[in-house]
Amino acid sequence: MVLLGTLVNGLCIIIGTILGLIFTNIPDRMKETALQGIGLVVAIIGIQMAIQADNVVLILLSLLIGSLIGTGIQLEDKLNIIGKKLETRLNKKGNGKRNLTEGFVTATLIFVIGAMAIVGAIDGGFKE
Repeated sequence: MVLLGTLVNGLCIIIGTILGLIFTNIPDRMKETALQGIGLVVAIIGIQMAIQADNVVLILLSLLIGSLIGTGIQLEDKLNIIGKKLETRLNKKGNGKRNLTEGFVTATLIFVIGAMAIVGAIDGGFKE
C-alpha cells in the first residue's frame, strides 16, 4: 500500500530544499510573511481535520506525546550537532558554506518535521 501523499510530500521537500539553495538572498520580511501565511493555512487545515475527526482526543494525545518525546530526546539539539558536523566536513573541502547548520536545521524543522509534513502524513493515513 503506497501512500501517495507521503511520496508527494517527500518530493516537495526535495524541491523546496533545492529552491532554498538557489534563492539564498530572500529578505527576512518576505520569509516572515511566507511563514505566517503557511502557518495560517496549516491552522485552517488543522481545524478542518479536527472538525471531521471522530476522536480529537486521540489526535491531541498523539501530538502531546510526540512533542514531549521530541523535547525529551532533545531533537533540535541533535539536529544542530548533525548540521555542525556537515558544516565542518564541507568547510574542510573548501566549500566555504558558513550557514549550513542554520539552513539544515531550518529545512529539517520546516520540511521534515514541520506542520505540513505531519498534517499530510495524518491525512494520508486516514485516507488509506
